[in-house]
Amino acid sequence: MPIHTLELVKALKPHADLEISLSVSRQSERYRDFLKLGVPCHAVDTYKGTGWPGLLASVFRLPFAILSFVLFVRRQNVDIIFASVSHPWNPLILPFVRRKNRPYVLMVHDGLRHSGDTTATPQFWLNIELRMADAFVTMSDHVRAQLLALGGIAEDHVLRVPMGSYGATIGTPPVRSAAIPARRLLFFGRIEHYKGISLLLEAFALVRASMPDATLHIAGGGDFSPYSEAAAAIEGVTTEIRYLAETEIPALLAAHDILVLPYLEATQSGVISVANAAGMPVVATPVGGLVEQIEDAETGILAQGISPQALAGALMRLMSDPALYAHIATESRARSENLWPQAATLIDGFLHRIAAERQRR
Repeated sequence: MPIHTLELVKALKPHADLEISLSVSRQSERYRDFLKLGVPCHAVDTYKGTGWPGLLASVFRLPFAILSFVLFVRRQNVDIIFASVSHPWNPLILPFVRRKNRPYVLMVHDGLRHSGDTTATPQFWLNIELRMADAFVTMSDHVRAQLLALGGIAEDHVLRVPMGSYGATIGTPPVRSAAIPARRLLFFGRIEHYKGISLLLEAFALVRASMPDATLHIAGGGDFSPYSEAAAAIEGVTTEIRYLAETEIPALLAAHDILVLPYLEATQSGVISVANAAGMPVVATPVGGLVEQIEDAETGILAQGISPQALAGALMRLMSDPALYAHIATESRARSENLWPQAATLIDGFLHRIAAERQRR
């Protein structure tokens, strides 16, 4: 998640009590943006693509990556290593840089692998990295609970922070006027089983029966073949099954009215953060950390359950109420503006506390 790291560093940089050094992938689509941050930056050649095939194809680079990273850490006199996201290489690199007085703090996006997720790090490998960490940062109480349930982790070593908005970096369209009927629904993101595409299609068929002018656009990379027949049978459904660059997101949001998250399970969602920054109302199923990101009727709409009927009801509730739509559009955007500074302040204090604890041992 390059944009997540980029926004986090931007928020932490004004904190004068932190001296930030950054290690990033040269293959990151945000690589040039990292170089503009004005902090010492160590570039690593990792791999392109997602999943383990790309990782295995680049394994020959790992010894050189480890050596260069160790030298960078020593040169910068690093006191604490903070990973903004788990990475398959981390468990292999950490033994060379982690020390008694140099703790490792990991920001955990998913404590447990999502069902059917074909790109995620296998759970056993993630567990190895979790066991190597001294402390954790999460963006939802849901993930915090997942970590604590693993056992052996002190509650005061797991910090929960708000999830910030990515709108400032991606760029977002203006809030849509309430005078325009909200009929254009959007799902975007990687196509995975746990994201509930079948549920979405069934719900949209119910919406379409009551609102014949409603449309649904599904955009994102992944395997859509299990859903293609059902999608083709429903009027008003269009698809764009391919990788979407971050630069394409503003236009995608501008062309639609409501973002739909029909997830069967979830931790937290980056696409909600993007939509909030754009003032684009979100309708979601009440799973995982989504119930923390969305305040019903204030920053989005939560379905009453995980069923086509419940999701369709939530969608039509928003689509038939222009005043509610306008309120959510304004409120969600306003609340998203100060989340990164809040998160940075909490992380700053947490890192100092963990580092001080290790120094006393």
